[in-house]
Amino acid sequence: MQVDSYLREVLRMDRTAPHILKALSSCSLRHCVALWQFLSSLKSESMLRLKRDPFEGMLGQYREPLDEEGRRLLMGFCSRGSVDAFLQETHQLLLLRLSTNQDPEQYRPDWGLKDTLQSFMEHKDMDLPPEVEELFPGALRLSQALEVWRFTVAFKQGR
Repeated sequence: MQVDSYLREVLRMDRTAPHILKALSSCSLRHCVALWQFLSSLKSESMLRLKRDPFEGMLGQYREPLDEEGRRLLMGFCSRGSVDAFLQETHQLLLLRLSTNQDPEQYRPDWGLKDTLQSFMEHKDMDLPPEVEELFPGALRLSQALEVWRFTVAFKQGR
């Protein structure tokens, strides 16, 4: 079902501005999650550019800084291809799982980031993006997830 039809017919939102309905007419409900994921990630990237922390309430256990070796490995990954899919999936992991995690055993900081991201995506019935599967360094830990995301955003913005 198209989003504009859903708003009018199911939610009975008849007072929605015509230009908004026109924009929504090209979106189906099945696209809503992808649209949210894209817009949410874009918002966080913009906040980072404005020197604001999009994950202000996140526990420190996922904010470990990258050492020189980690930066070098991540630079190799970033310079070999597109990082957009990686950024969106990592952002969703950070936002939906790590920023709300109260159980240290559920997402342990010493786990590999690549393995955790793969498991997260499998729960969504999705495959890890091929460039991540082939090129992402396995040495990076979940404890570095936020800094990996920040570094990758900075790299992408600097291109």
